[in-house]
Amino acid sequence: MHRDDRGATLVLAMIFLLVGSLLVLALTNLTGASVLNSNNTRAQHNVEYAAEGAVDAAIQATRYKIFSTGTSCPDFPSPTSAMQVNGVDINVNCTDTAGTGQYTVTFTGRPCASLCTSAPVVTATVVYALDMTNGEVQYTSVQSWVVNTANS
Repeated sequence: MHRDDRGATLVLAMIFLLVGSLLVLALTNLTGASVLNSNNTRAQHNVEYAAEGAVDAAIQATRYKIFSTGTSCPDFPSPTSAMQVNGVDINVNCTDTAGTGQYTVTFTGRPCASLCTSAPVVTATVVYALDMTNGEVQYTSVQSWVVNTANS
């Protein structure tokens, strides 16, 4: 009896094509997941950067409001509105404690349009030291700056 091997090449080619197709499909799925994760991370960082920028702007604005108005803790830009940074609405609230010659102010930046209760993305505690002779802010000292992961 003589065996004919002519069909074996076709079977091997079909197996090779099947394995190759499965590898290409797996790589395509992996690439798609990586792009999705990359977009999610970018959006999350955009919210964090926006909150940091808004809190920083509030710290600077408060420095000048203490001197000009005597008010140490204005919500920024107002209690019922948010500022937009990088296309993200950020609401910054603050609480203060007056001490002798200084104000300690804690700022919280949250991603929302107005009066929100979501967890803060950025919390900063700042001390404004006052010159007691003229009421001007002598120096500003950031005591803590905490960035939490934004869930966007």
